[in-house]
Amino acid sequence: MNYPTLSVQPDVSGFKQEALNKTLRTETESGVVLTRKQFTKTRKKWNFNYTTLSNTDKGLIENFEISVGYGADTFTWICPTTSVSHTVRFKTPVQYNYASNLNNEWDVAIELEEA
Repeated sequence: MNYPTLSVQPDVSGFKQEALNKTLRTETESGVVLTRKQFTKTRKKWNFNYTTLSNTDKGLIENFEISVGYGADTFTWICPTTSVSHTVRFKTPVQYNYASNLNNEWDVAIELEEA
């Protein structure tokens, strides 16, 4: 399943990508800190927003979120900053905030994590 094609791209400002690398840390009695990776694969996480999204585009995201079980299923998403395809899932429920009653626009916040 592929992320829906919308009429606009996410906002460049506020677009974040970070590693979900889990490092285990243990402090010994002597004060030395021992570290190691918890997992062998380093996954990524992305946060991005759409501002003043139309009702149509908001509906596409909302229906897609429902179809992938609000994060239970994975889907293919193309990062708008690198054009690289990733297999991801919704990390948290999508946030929909009504932005303007003049044009029925929405501000939408999305958080994805690599599967």
